[in-house]
Amino acid sequence: MKAVEPEIFGSDKFDDSAVVIKGRVKTKPIRQWDVGREFLRRVKYAFDENNIEIPFPHRTIYMGEASKPFDLQILEKYKESVTGGNVPD
Repeated sequence: MKAVEPEIFGSDKFDDSAVVIKGRVKTKPIRQWDVGREFLRRVKYAFDENNIEIPFPHRTIYMGEASKPFDLQILEKYKESVTGGNVPD
């Protein structure tokens, strides 16, 4: 069987942490999932070879200067529930 090159249409949209590129690859029926996984594997290897990182979303929550960090609030509530609040810091 003759190999068919993928047809890449180009950039489709920009998201918060992604660039969506559309294209298609011709394959036999029911083989689309295998071919799709292999295509993505090759894209990932090409990215790695060219030092292109796959982005992921970052979120920062700011509660203001007066609020304590969330993990400290949880620790204080845990101390109160276990000891009735009678544990020194």
